[in-house]
Amino acid sequence: MILDRVSSAASGHPQLSGVVLALANMIPVVGIIIWNWQLFDVVALYWSECLIIGILNIPKMAISQEGVSQPRLVVVVCFLLHFSFFCTALAFLVCLLSPNDAYQNTTQDGFPELFGNVIKKCFWAFVTLFLSHLFSFLWNFIGQRKYRKTNLHLQSFQPYGRVAIWQILVLIGAFAITMLGAPTILILILITAKTALDLGFHFYAYGNDPKETEFSGN
Repeated sequence: MILDRVSSAASGHPQLSGVVLALANMIPVVGIIIWNWQLFDVVALYWSECLIIGILNIPKMAISQEGVSQPRLVVVVCFLLHFSFFCTALAFLVCLLSPNDAYQNTTQDGFPELFGNVIKKCFWAFVTLFLSHLFSFLWNFIGQRKYRKTNLHLQSFQPYGRVAIWQILVLIGAFAITMLGAPTILILILITAKTALDLGFHFYAYGNDPKETEFSGN
């Protein structure tokens, strides 16, 4: 099988992808200290990471080999619909943190323009996060042959466990920081906490021996 051949070349220890993930998560620290990013920029960037996770979940679903009881296309379309609603709901909450009454203006500007401006400002951080998740997908999901024992329907809900927890915690922390005047040190602590959560989820999902070929579903 082609995927098995690719996995033989891509397999490796999840510590490497963990280091890549940690480095990608540290870019907002540089943004806060050097590039004058604000709290809203960081939280909006983390929201855009939800889109990255959702997009990369599609190829995971496409190659999952367990629980294929109905057409993959139907499951993928359903995932896109319910995950889009989920991300839209998060976007409303993120907009509450936006400066200059941007939340009130979203009916005119729309979410694409509001978050598009953030992505332009944080472009390289967004690209780095995307490459980090893409590397993890190739290095771990394919490299460790996770797709062999991954259930298609369970995979369609897998992003919520990771995204919902750290997004909710980040939003709670961001609102608390806003009430305190958004001091830089607290924003840096928030970034560090989010990075620690990311690494925890990462090693929980991919902490098995990469040489094994039988795994539980991710």
